[in-house]
Amino acid sequence: MNSNACQSEHHPKNYVEIKIKEQTVKKIEFTMRLFFKLNSFVLKIQKGDIKEIQTGTCEVGGTLEYEGVRIAEKKFEPISLPGSVTVT
Repeated sequence: MNSNACQSEHHPKNYVEIKIKEQTVKKIEFTMRLFFKLNSFVLKIQKGDIKEIQTGTCEVGGTLEYEGVRIAEKKFEPISLPGSVTVT
């Protein structure tokens, strides 16, 4: 398995309120997008069944947007995932 990616979009209930004289005049809500990409996983297959999954690396990142405009982006160094999983 060379690589596999997934993305998700979140609308957290956290927001920024702008108040004037204790009265809310604007509520700013953000959209958060996260992505995960799994690389170099190996499947061991016997007689058509997956018997073991050997892990590889995972790339992780995300963005923060306001009304469709990206205001922040973060990508992390790939994370090496140790070990393997035996499938019974």
